Amino acid sequence: MSESGSSVESGDAGAQPAKGGRYYLIQCLRLFAASFVVVFHSVLYVSTHGGQLPRDAAYYFGELSQFGILIFFAISGFVITSSIQRRTSGEFLWLRFLRIYPGYWLAVVIVVALNWAVFGGFAWNRDTIFGLTLLPLGDVPRPLGSIEWTLVYEVFFYALIALVWTLRSNRVLAGFCVVWAAAILVVGVVSPSWGAGYTPTFPRIALSAYNLAFIGGVLAFYIHRRLDLRFARTLFPLVPAFAIGGEFFAQTEWRLLCVALAAFCLVAGTARVALARDASRDGLLTQWGDASYGLYLIHNAVIVVAFNALIGIRQVHWLVGILGLFALGMGAGLLYGQFEHRLYGFLKARFSRAPWQRQRAIVATGAAPPG
Repeated sequence: MSESGSSVESGDAGAQPAKGGRYYLIQCLRLFAASFVVVFHSVLYVSTHGGQLPRDAAYYFGELSQFGILIFFAISGFVITSSIQRRTSGEFLWLRFLRIYPGYWLAVVIVVALNWAVFGGFAWNRDTIFGLTLLPLGDVPRPLGSIEWTLVYEVFFYALIALVWTLRSNRVLAGFCVVWAAAILVVGVVSPSWGAGYTPTFPRIALSAYNLAFIGGVLAFYIHRRLDLRFARTLFPLVPAFAIGGEFFAQTEWRLLCVALAAFCLVAGTARVALARDASRDGLLTQWGDASYGLYLIHNAVIVVAFNALIGIRQVHWLVGILGLFALGMGAGLLYGQFEHRLYGFLKARFSRAPWQRQRAIVATGAAPPG
């Protein structure tokens, strides 16, 4: 039964939401995924501006970052499928809007102000405004250092799942995801690298291999309750096996498939373990996991500003430079992330209904007979 009172065709017991609606171990997983991305950006700027790192260091840290991003996507697939059980498509989209856009736009304001304060300006044009929509518009300027490409995929995924959920059927949603994954793999065979870019467009985004991780998260939600606990724990050794195994493929789609399988095993195993023994709601890692979205939004811009403003970073030992940028990115990111999480909580409590839902409620109230 959703919050609006409409029924859901459950399809199987695995579609029931977890107790309390939260998996705190999954939140902890968000933190580790975000930290992989912060490490990569710290290494990237040091390695490409005079740091004496081994030649392949930036590449392998980049692979670690991509693994972190696909873990994020798989977690989104899992959490979104759990969340949508209790809502209509319209309610779901409104809450997703509150979750993504206010925090993102506020981060943009902060980054622009920071650049003005430190460098006296910020590169801005009309296309940058379009970039703020997080629509798949291709190679448009993104004010947070182009980390927004992942949010473009996220927003598309939300819209597509909401469309499928209009039928209110878990069987349909799970079946759609299986067919969607098959279509992506067929495109990978017929037209290699057709939709595996960081600047997706409307014609290409639906069949991009990056969507495989979202699909894995959806399927992880449907099967995790059916897994035997001991079997679920055996999924964890498969995580590095799939993630490293992707390095043996030259084509991007198959590499992304392997990493998506690794993310699926990690999320499904973690979710099943959480049913037996979850993390603490008030634990530090859980709280930092809640702040991971804001951490992801702000960390890269902070690292870039620090690296360009503090010339001394380029003159210290490369390891010191990486650790310094990492600490700065994590510290500033978690600080903003905790504020952003509180902002979302406020907006969700204050504007729980979408504008069109509030308008219908007002009309219904006005039309009701007195007494």
